[in-house]
Amino acid sequence: MIPAGGKAVEGALMIDVYAGGPTEDFALEEAAAFAEAYRRRTRRWPGPLAAQAHDATVLLARAVKAAGNRRDQVARALTRTRLSSAVCGPVRIGPGRQVERQPLVLRVETGEFTVHEY
Repeated sequence: MIPAGGKAVEGALMIDVYAGGPTEDFALEEAAAFAEAYRRRTRRWPGPLAAQAHDATVLLARAVKAAGNRRDQVARALTRTRLSSAVCGPVRIGPGRQVERQPLVLRVETGEFTVHEY
């Protein structure tokens, strides 16, 4: 977006859950560590779906561990499990079993994406 848009995209806002890659800094330290490990293993950079799948897997694994491998307790344990240091930022499963995550708001500043605090 930035190379194609040039100065016209300066100040633009974009919502995402995972930001960073080979040509830009990562929004979160966890994302940078995940991307490097993923790249070492696969020889390519991860996209947002890989990052979200990683967080979902970690969330589920923690819930299974908390439930003591009792299948009937996993769904309940999921609603009590929270990842505060996830690749895509803090995440939890709400009481209605929906994902609750604060998205990243990125802003183009001086030709680069920066995390916009809101």
